[in-house]
Amino acid sequence: MTRIAFTKGHGTGNDFILLLDPSNELNLSKRQVAKLCDRHFGIGADGVLIAIFDSVWFMDYRNADGSIAEMCGNGIRVFAEFLFKRDLIESVAQIKTRAGMKCVERIGENIWSVEMGAISSQEISEPLRFQLTSYRATSVNVGNPHVVVELGTLDNLPNTLQWADVKNLESLPNGFNLEFYVVNSDTSVSMRVLERGVGETLSCGTGVCAVGYVQMLSVGETMCEVHVPGGKLSVELESDGIRLIGPAELIADGFVELT
Repeated sequence: MTRIAFTKGHGTGNDFILLLDPSNELNLSKRQVAKLCDRHFGIGADGVLIAIFDSVWFMDYRNADGSIAEMCGNGIRVFAEFLFKRDLIESVAQIKTRAGMKCVERIGENIWSVEMGAISSQEISEPLRFQLTSYRATSVNVGNPHVVVELGTLDNLPNTLQWADVKNLESLPNGFNLEFYVVNSDTSVSMRVLERGVGETLSCGTGVCAVGYVQMLSVGETMCEVHVPGGKLSVELESDGIRLIGPAELIADGFVELT
């Protein structure tokens, strides 16, 4: 049994357990990650962010079920705030992820801007099947895979989105994150998200980028405000990709026994 220090944080309600492991000694198993994230028998979180130093800080992100993810838009802001508060990075820094190097900048108290990099989309030829309804959907790559569906209203969705209601798409055999959104105005949308390896979450940074990108392309704008159940984020379209801007809050420190 090993006793380790942890920090709990969130970005618009998307919550994480943060672990400082500069020498990459923890080597957490999938079972251990899932146990830490369990909201009844563990600390409780949507994922674990492990800080490993490899010439620069590397964000090793794990989903709540212990699976490895390529990127996390809310997570990287919380990760940056975690390192910044420990004087391990400056207010502008490069962070390594499985989706490449990302530049982060602290532009206000607890507010971070992230250069998320290249983003691309294409309409999916096969319909997305959710419960008993088929929807036209767009596939968006933000370093990790997303499927975006525009609706007239979010009110007809179930109280909790569940993967059991989604039929897997043959064109995305490794899974995806699913976003349903509605348009409030040309530069404002609202969305709900079902995350791969987690379930429904209050927010998803890469999902916000995916939805914002689809909306910006459709109306010819370069910025979009995205409302999620946990708050509000902004995305900006740039010549070399997309930028995500939003808060990052650290809410608790403690110790936990790893078994």
